[in-house]
Amino acid sequence: MGVVSIAGVACAALMVLGCGSATLKTADGGGTGGEAGSTGKGGSGAQAGGGGAGGLGGAGTGGHAGVTGMGGAAGGAATGSGGAATGGAAGSGGAAAGGATGSGGAGTCTGACCQDSDCGICQSCSAGHTCTSVKNQADPSGQCAGTCDSTGTCVSKKGQACTATAGGCVSGTVCAPDGYCCNQSCGTDATCAGTCAGRSDGSCTYPSAPCGTASCSGTSLLARGTCANGACQMPAATTCTGGFICSGSACKTSCSGSTDCVSGDYCSANACLTQKSPGALCADASECTSALCSGRCCNPGVACTCPQPIAGNLLQNAGFDTNLSGWTVGTGSATVSWHANDVMSCPFSGALHIDNGSGASDSQTVSQCVSISMQTTYNFGVRMQTGAGGYTHCDVDFFPAAGCTGAGVNEADNIWLNVGWSADLSTSLPSGGYTSARVYCWAEANVILDADMIYLTPAPGTF
Repeated sequence: MGVVSIAGVACAALMVLGCGSATLKTADGGGTGGEAGSTGKGGSGAQAGGGGAGGLGGAGTGGHAGVTGMGGAAGGAATGSGGAATGGAAGSGGAAAGGATGSGGAGTCTGACCQDSDCGICQSCSAGHTCTSVKNQADPSGQCAGTCDSTGTCVSKKGQACTATAGGCVSGTVCAPDGYCCNQSCGTDATCAGTCAGRSDGSCTYPSAPCGTASCSGTSLLARGTCANGACQMPAATTCTGGFICSGSACKTSCSGSTDCVSGDYCSANACLTQKSPGALCADASECTSALCSGRCCNPGVACTCPQPIAGNLLQNAGFDTNLSGWTVGTGSATVSWHANDVMSCPFSGALHIDNGSGASDSQTVSQCVSISMQTTYNFGVRMQTGAGGYTHCDVDFFPAAGCTGAGVNEADNIWLNVGWSADLSTSLPSGGYTSARVYCWAEANVILDADMIYLTPAPGTF
């Protein structure tokens, strides 16, 4: 408690008056008012002592007013110099200074807590200075990194890491695979899983990127998928087109061999084509359903020999495969036809057949006119078979003008006399200045002719 003296102030005011000394007391807290001033001292001589000033009320809660000062005692009659002294008047009562009402002090807090930070996790300090549980809100004590749930437990809130608190995720959420408290699992796919990280509503956000790996199954392609709601949605398998196989993770778009094509197809000029049936022209066994090729696709399990004319052979239908197309039949008495008697026994080819067995004279000719180049050597050849006694012929005439016109000159007369097939009857013919040639076959009287594999080809080519 502090003490303040105002006696000096009172004396200065009264000057010659006698002063009672008054002392003020102030309370640090709610102290009582200052004590009353003491009785004023009687003045010397005729002057009465002034009353002491009342004490000031102490500062503090409910300070009491100072007690009124008592009047000073009457001054004693001092014997005057040369006269009787007059008794001094009694001193007037000193006015007491009322103590001012004290202001509230800083008071001391009593109880379990004075503020929220004095309490534990998910508790607050009540007006009655007790710690009470806090539910369904943020922790006022600031000690919970998440939120206080309905039981007053500190838990991780929506969008927050599951391990942010020891209490796990708030009720109504799950700890998603990525470690955040979400309304639901946001998926487990490595590419497509979503997250609710940082979202106070706990909802998942998902990527929409491509996912999965494209793969092949036979001729079908399973392309890459697309992320949707946390999962990888794979498309339906599609069949490769163009006869190509699916290899690795994509359909082939060109081939370098038949293994790049589906079963039943073969590769030709980087494209997959359907395999051919027996009898069709072929260059490789892969082209044939029978996997047997010799000029033509053979029947299954039966090898065949069906040679085909080379590109340089000037004659059309030189092997008489199915008919006599490209050849001109002249006028005569012999019977001319296509005959299934191929020189190589190819089951899909035949030969020219001239039956002049009953003819009294030479048969008509079967011919073909072609253009030739001047000053060029040509190889001419044929295979023949005689069906009756006598000679068969296949000849070449050269002409100076196109279309086998003008004066023709016989350049070759290949003759055969045998019931069996001949070997290749070949000869070389320089064209000189001629520009066209006629190739023709015929049979002498009473002779049957079969001819096959005829050619007129620039040297060194043959059939």
